[in-house]
Amino acid sequence: MTCATMAPMAIKFKVAESAPADVVAKMLANLAEHGFVAQRLFPKQDRPKLASIYVIRGEPDESLPAVKAVLAPFGTSTVEYVEGSADRHIAGAG
Repeated sequence: MTCATMAPMAIKFKVAESAPADVVAKMLANLAEHGFVAQRLFPKQDRPKLASIYVIRGEPDESLPAVKAVLAPFGTSTVEYVEGSADRHIAGAG
């Protein structure tokens, strides 16, 4: 199994710290309606910068455009970024 065929990874996104709780709840509900389950990356984190990062686990990078489409209506004032899995390689591996 190569890296390209391994199990799906995750999609991360960051919600603006100033986003109202009801807007965040609606955004998470919209994702769920489309089959994406988003959870806080650091669920017990008190620091707002880290507490506002969410992850959708088990999604292939091919799902990234669909996630972006669901989040797009909330705008950049609510969603600061959306990113797929990082392309990582073992150091020294050919």
